[in-house]
Amino acid sequence: MSKYAPLICLAIGIGFVVSPSLWKLAHRRVPNTTLHFATHWRVPVPSELNSLDPKTATTDVDRNTLLLLYGRLVRRNSALDLEGDALESWAYNVQSKTYTFRLRPDVFFHDGKPLRTKDVVFSFHEWVARSTPDHQLLDGVVGAREYAEDKAPSIAGIVPLTDLSFEVKLNDWEEHFIRNLATPSFVLYPDKMSGQTHETFFLRPNATGPYRVASFRPGRLEVEAFDRYYRGTPHTAIIELFHLDVETARAEYQASKVNNLLFYDIADPAAFEGEDTVALPQAKQTTYVLVFNDSLPALKPKALRRLLAQSLDRKALLACLPGTRAANSLIPSREVAEKVDASPKSKLRKRKPLELSFYSVVGNECLKSHLAKSWDDYSITLVDPAPTKKADLVIQSFDFFKDDLSYNMRFLDSRSEDYLLGSVIPDLQKLLAAITPGMSTADVLRAHDGLDDYLVSEYRAVPIAHANHFSVFNKLIENAEWLPSPKFVANWFDVQILRDNNAN
Repeated sequence: MSKYAPLICLAIGIGFVVSPSLWKLAHRRVPNTTLHFATHWRVPVPSELNSLDPKTATTDVDRNTLLLLYGRLVRRNSALDLEGDALESWAYNVQSKTYTFRLRPDVFFHDGKPLRTKDVVFSFHEWVARSTPDHQLLDGVVGAREYAEDKAPSIAGIVPLTDLSFEVKLNDWEEHFIRNLATPSFVLYPDKMSGQTHETFFLRPNATGPYRVASFRPGRLEVEAFDRYYRGTPHTAIIELFHLDVETARAEYQASKVNNLLFYDIADPAAFEGEDTVALPQAKQTTYVLVFNDSLPALKPKALRRLLAQSLDRKALLACLPGTRAANSLIPSREVAEKVDASPKSKLRKRKPLELSFYSVVGNECLKSHLAKSWDDYSITLVDPAPTKKADLVIQSFDFFKDDLSYNMRFLDSRSEDYLLGSVIPDLQKLLAAITPGMSTADVLRAHDGLDDYLVSEYRAVPIAHANHFSVFNKLIENAEWLPSPKFVANWFDVQILRDNNAN
């Protein structure tokens, strides 16, 4: 070994101590210089963007879009492992049931102010409010429930230590507490909303995410890269998100007018084949289900639900759902014989004219037309639901993940935002109560079968079609963050595009 080696090592060590930025630079991902990064990424989304308030975000599209703007305490990385976002570290004391958290010193809000403990304490109080989605995930924090119920002026279990550290005391040990903090609803806010009202704040949120709002109006959001984002300036300078229905979005992608179809369920990936296109299979199968909302008076009679179900022309409906196959079961992996009612339809008497509201998550007008034709003999007409009311009939996507019963059952749990049926059903509550971590595969399959048989035999949910799904995007997206949900949650800093279709 050279006699100068120790001196060289010492000099390098001093360099990293004196300049922490050198350490960050050494570990920063170096972009592939052979790629041409798009400067303007156009992202269509299948639902309207009406608000930038996480408390009103009810769809995956809403939540994923908001993660362009907002940072969290923890996040999932590309390997689906939890890692710190604004957090530098955390530790748990078993005896005191207390977490100690330390913040990164280099996280900034879009107005340039650094994130500090007082901002996180304020954010916890926003998250625990009863109007916040998933607020119950924080019930384990001492004093959280009392604050949510207006029985206490603050959350007793949140204790500031320094400008960059704080404690969170729990009532009891909770295995998933850190994981819960990665929930998209729990984004970071500046203390007291930077002096703004909630209404004005959410027109142009001051957050810690990789992008900040350039312009926003209902249905269209344009964001620009935030150059003080702690992981570096995002590669794509501008991202524009806007609402397009499924058919229009497909046509726009084929015409190279949009960069991707990341937020759409694509059942026919062959239609998008091309050297600059990636069709990535999703780890799910979807059943498109016609749900009878029997919490509404019109569909309470089982005889009427049976009449409507038995009159469906399912083959005709498949024409509205390209790339699918007919479904006789709610569960893609379990095909069963079609249940046919013993009463001939010819003996069913003519009914008085009946108007039912109808909504579909996919192929709306096509499905509406075919359904109306199926029921024309029974004087039934379909109309759009009023904005403030639930529809009588809904075609919904029912996504199954292998034997993940706890995931699949969320569609039937009245506490879930994905709840389909609109009314609590005692038989289903028994099935939900049977979900435990110790269930065997056989128990899971039996519960699936019970769910399937009950809903189909009671004509509460009629399966129409099964589909495998893909996400379609223009090359290249690196290190995209995929959560256990089938939807894309963007690790937006790492988004790369091989070419800019809109470049002059």
